[in-house]
Amino acid sequence: MSIFFLLIISIAILTVLGRLVYFKLYINLRGIFLISIIIISLLGLLMISLYTFDNMIHFNQIDMPGDAMHYFNRALEYICSNNLDTGKAKSYVFFISKFLIKTNAFFIRIAQLFLFILIYIASSYLLGKFRISKKGFILFSSLLVPNGIYYGIITPTERDIFLLLFYVLALILLALIMKNYLDKNLFSFSSLRMFIILSVVLFVMNDLQFFSVFSVLIAFICCCIYFLIISNRSLLNKILFLILSSSIVLVSVLFFLNLDYLIYSIMADLIGETGRREVISLSGTGAVESNLLLATFRFVLGPGLIRPLFPELFFNTYTNMSAFFYFWGTVVWYTNIILTLPLIIKNPFKIFNNPASIMILIFLFIFVVVYSLHFGGASGMRKRAVVHFFYTVLIVNTYYTKYNYESMKVKIHFNNLKKILKCIPHLLVSALTSLLLIFVNLRGLSY
Repeated sequence: MSIFFLLIISIAILTVLGRLVYFKLYINLRGIFLISIIIISLLGLLMISLYTFDNMIHFNQIDMPGDAMHYFNRALEYICSNNLDTGKAKSYVFFISKFLIKTNAFFIRIAQLFLFILIYIASSYLLGKFRISKKGFILFSSLLVPNGIYYGIITPTERDIFLLLFYVLALILLALIMKNYLDKNLFSFSSLRMFIILSVVLFVMNDLQFFSVFSVLIAFICCCIYFLIISNRSLLNKILFLILSSSIVLVSVLFFLNLDYLIYSIMADLIGETGRREVISLSGTGAVESNLLLATFRFVLGPGLIRPLFPELFFNTYTNMSAFFYFWGTVVWYTNIILTLPLIIKNPFKIFNNPASIMILIFLFIFVVVYSLHFGGASGMRKRAVVHFFYTVLIVNTYYTKYNYESMKVKIHFNNLKKILKCIPHLLVSALTSLLLIFVNLRGLSY
């Protein structure tokens, strides 16, 4: 099958899915949705062209050294031998091999742009199901579409955009299953259909990265427990739901997760990585931070605005465009925090009224803690892009949707605290956040 035929098929699938979601959205959101997809397509093509030109002309290479070339070479070997190797991410290698022409990765990047468009379509569908407002959808699109960090993960030949898509699909399916349970009936046809699709998604995710299945399932378990405790369903209904959800987790653990590899990885981390980190000072001068709090701080806020401007001093592998994507993405990320942090401070408990928000919050917590521990806060934009994306979805789904499960609203009465919080102007919080980010960058705490 020729690459151009695959591209036509991909565009046709995206068109059909986009059209379905377009008519599912409120009328006042449809124009934003359509314009956003057009901008992603045009901006993505421009960034892919610039990145490809940068690699060819300035660095005389197909792609950046490291993981990008590793996956590219594996795809090339598969085309030559027609036999997939035994390494991880075989599904991703198979995917990119279909868009590879000789030693050119341009069409692989086009295919990954299609995945980014699909992520936007799927996320819009989720937000539409939870009745997002026009203001919230504009905020979501503004923080996602013109954001360099996402173009920074679709341009290299790396599995991260592929993995992000399956993160999104898994969490959307689980959130909608939970929403069905709360709104109507767990055992509806749509829920059973979503369980079947979820099994396929988890299977592919396990091939990409075993931790991804683990983190998603833990988030789902915690969300189930929370809703089962506070929901007003009958005891029999809760027991049936618990049995069904537990069976999903059990089957996933038995058939999807490689437990031997999981135990080995944990032991290797405890023995090898801890020993390596003990020789690193807490001052932040090393690439790996041993203090979990500082490591988390670095992972979430890194790499800062200064380091991408001098990539030759701070990055092991880079191109001019990758450094630019880093800087661009960090600017949008800091703007995101400045705009949205006051919402969290004003009403931090609103998250617990929405099943999708709770699941995303738990997943984000697990993701940030694990990667802060494993890398000591020194991680690339590929992992940080996941945090940026789901934080944005968490904020708009919590504070800009009209969905509230009335029977489980969390009522917390801290009258004095509420009075204090109400006295803090929105702009003051944003200003303090801006000063904090400036301080962090000047002190070099963000990696």
